[in-house]
Amino acid sequence: MNKKVALSVLSATVFASMAASAFAAPKSGLYIGGNVDKYYSMNTLLGGMSSSALDQFSTEIGSAGFSNLIYVDFDGKGASIAEIMSATDFDSAKKDLTADKFEGVYSNITTDGSADGTYDPRNDAIDTPTGDLKVESVSAINLKQVEIKFNKELDSATAEDEDLYFENGVALSTVDSGATAELKDDNKTVIITYSAAKAKNSSFAISVDGVEDTDGNAVESDPFNVTFADVTKPSVTKTEVVAGDVVVSFAEPLKTLPTTFRVNGQPVQAGTIAFADANHTQVQATPATAIQAGTTASVYVAGATDFADLSMDLFNGSVTAPQADTTKPAVTSVTQVAQNKVRVVFSEKLDAGNDFLSGDVKVLKGTTVYSNGTNNASITVAPYAGDKTGKSYDVTIDLDTTVAGDNIFATGSSSQALSFLFDAGVVADSSANTNDEYTATVTLTRDATPPTFVSSKVATDKKSLNVTFSEDITLVSDAGIIVTDANGVRFPLATGETAVGTGTETAVLKVDVSTGTATLAEGTYTVKVPAGAVQDAQGNLNADVTTTITVGTPADTTKPVATITDSGTNKFQVAYGEEVTSSALSISNYKLDGVALPAGTDIYFTSSAKDTVEIVLPAGGVNIGKVGTGTTAVLSVSGVADKAGNVVLNTSGDVTVEDNTAAVLQSAVLIGDTLQLTFNENIDTTYAPADLADVLADFEIKAGSTALTAGTTGVVVVPSVSNNKVVLTVTAGDSNWNTVKAGTMTVKTVAAPAALEDANDFDVKGGVQVTVTKQ
Repeated sequence: MNKKVALSVLSATVFASMAASAFAAPKSGLYIGGNVDKYYSMNTLLGGMSSSALDQFSTEIGSAGFSNLIYVDFDGKGASIAEIMSATDFDSAKKDLTADKFEGVYSNITTDGSADGTYDPRNDAIDTPTGDLKVESVSAINLKQVEIKFNKELDSATAEDEDLYFENGVALSTVDSGATAELKDDNKTVIITYSAAKAKNSSFAISVDGVEDTDGNAVESDPFNVTFADVTKPSVTKTEVVAGDVVVSFAEPLKTLPTTFRVNGQPVQAGTIAFADANHTQVQATPATAIQAGTTASVYVAGATDFADLSMDLFNGSVTAPQADTTKPAVTSVTQVAQNKVRVVFSEKLDAGNDFLSGDVKVLKGTTVYSNGTNNASITVAPYAGDKTGKSYDVTIDLDTTVAGDNIFATGSSSQALSFLFDAGVVADSSANTNDEYTATVTLTRDATPPTFVSSKVATDKKSLNVTFSEDITLVSDAGIIVTDANGVRFPLATGETAVGTGTETAVLKVDVSTGTATLAEGTYTVKVPAGAVQDAQGNLNADVTTTITVGTPADTTKPVATITDSGTNKFQVAYGEEVTSSALSISNYKLDGVALPAGTDIYFTSSAKDTVEIVLPAGGVNIGKVGTGTTAVLSVSGVADKAGNVVLNTSGDVTVEDNTAAVLQSAVLIGDTLQLTFNENIDTTYAPADLADVLADFEIKAGSTALTAGTTGVVVVPSVSNNKVVLTVTAGDSNWNTVKAGTMTVKTVAAPAALEDANDFDVKGGVQVTVTKQ
């Protein structure tokens, strides 16, 4: 982003209000989040920033993306720049800011670009409500990874479901089937890792829909505009010893392995250095002599690069191998987590080949011992995904699979004591230490809480009226469900179409009165779900529910999605899928390889539908890409709005460009009989005129009015090309070379050079004359 664009982003907001805030609120100015975390006060923004500070400022804005830029006005209210750009006016976008709007502590930047202390705006913001799960920030941390921060701890199963993250409105699992979502140890941060690196300076809109917190509350976020602009070198975060090998962890995925790896000063052979994980963030090296337990070794690593082709700084460090492990794994706790489920936590992570499995634990009820598969009992074990340390397992109990229920509790009883029996040697850690015999007694409590009403709304497709309960449900009967409109007209349910949702909607009862594909008419509907219509997994029945749902014509809130294609030589089409405004014709809303389109670029709608634009680059606008084949560039689109004011999801796509800029003759130097011609860009190295006649097909060489002639006998030309220089060594023969070189010489490219081209095979500019300097 250039300085002009960066500052124009703020021009409509900085002067919107000059009133001082009369209450505690975050300080006015611009807060740049993402990986930047800097605060530019109004005094800095309006105080005459230095040129270098402006360069820094514009780079940081482009790196962070508009969703991570928070502008606070003089009255203490504010919004993200993305929200301001999407709103009809600034005042409608401004609001009192909650603490969760800010990412943390920001460096306070002065007019010269340096930092002067820090400021935490959360201390002056409104306290964040604790009830709702929210996405706090989304940022690209390198060319392969996106970091998404939430305000609450997450359910690991949904947090690591790639179907619930979206790029430009398309599920991540569809965009990149090899992409992964990983919940970090804080249980609030998810790292998306793509299987392939994104193009540098490409932009995308990332959103989340359906990820849940530990209380089952789901999030649906607005899109966050993310730009992949990695400027950080890969760095080492940890060294450790694994089975005598050295494992070095990096802060980001690596493109190439280290070229140098030494342990205790001795080189590690290249064939024994490899990536240790699928995401290429760990490198494992096998030294000639394994590092022994309890010893420390020096480690030197160099030459690794990331996907932005940035090389790591030299790493000089050390690693200590842990003492031999002789401690046995032990059960540290057994606690109830559901009516028929307990969570078993071990003192350490178990060995993958000697894990805790179904059959490794027995259950004692009274005097009867149950094990998995005996006495009709099912006692199954599964790792608890919510524990990132890998030490927790869930044990699910059904003491008689031949009858309904879990058969743990006696009739009328609300609790039951069970003893969990662990035989010696059923599990082991990575050092082959096995557990001792252990017994834990837990009093389980029957789940007597019925599913309760949470909310209701019309389905997106307007086919059903959706009633959400507090937990997963099953439909007992739809016979008593009643739907009436505001006029008291009762609607019969569509036969067999009322059901509980699937996927992330297993707590949603979908009441359907529209047969087949028919949709609900606009109006207000009252839905009555009688007691006992649904039940939870333990058979607890719901109480009566009555709720009112309005079905209307919603405002257009769908953002246009741009599709980018080539349409000719240095021509591209951007299709938006719907009518867009004249913002689609603004050159500032497009970038090529992260910079503004060249001056003179033509942009126009291809039809009266105004849903597709053609972009035509001007002559002299491109100086890369071979003529005829071209090369790949990245076209980015942002800021284009549809008629309803919805701003396009930031989109980048590959296009093909080819050189259409002529090389220009800049100077000529004569040294003896050698004429050196310098151009403003590289020349085709295959240029090789066979004689003086060939030279004169490309150049007009004169001394005053006397033009150089080719001659016929004894004339020799020895040509060579090096980068942007053409060197011609002439033997005069019967030509008038000696006469011309004795005078004041000029060299001029002919109007249409016969063979002279630049390095991309585009003709050199004709009609350019320079005076020859003699040495």
